[in-house]
Amino acid sequence: MTATDLAAGMIEIANEKLKDEGSKNVAFKVADVLDHPLETERYDAVLAHNLLHLVSDLDRALDVISSLVKPGGVFISKTVCAPEHGGFKYAMLSRVAIPVMQAIGKAPFVDFMTTRVLETKILGSGFKIVETAGQIGMLPSRYIVARKV
Repeated sequence: MTATDLAAGMIEIANEKLKDEGSKNVAFKVADVLDHPLETERYDAVLAHNLLHLVSDLDRALDVISSLVKPGGVFISKTVCAPEHGGFKYAMLSRVAIPVMQAIGKAPFVDFMTTRVLETKILGSGFKIVETAGQIGMLPSRYIVARKV
């Protein structure tokens, strides 16, 4: 099992915990999904939680993820999405709060898409969606389980 995170500090914490556990089949590394080479090790499952809305090139990221999943394997994600019908809170967050935070270096790139757009992009990357679930909050999140075809 290989686990990645963008934050070196999170990987340091994970490696400390790994040392205490003594597991031999787990590796942690700092990596961006777009940094993975297309021809690399393939996995039975790839998970991406709270990631896809933070990727600047989602189509490329999904191609990389697809290349990492073995045929018949699964891709499981949870993604914060835009509400289907916008709304005042979403407009304030996406058009005011996030751009201001980005301007002062306190927020990363963010691209909220609707669940419909997200699911269409996952389907277009060689997956068949087998299950979905929504999570309600200030912004909706979409859990998706998809099988590599």
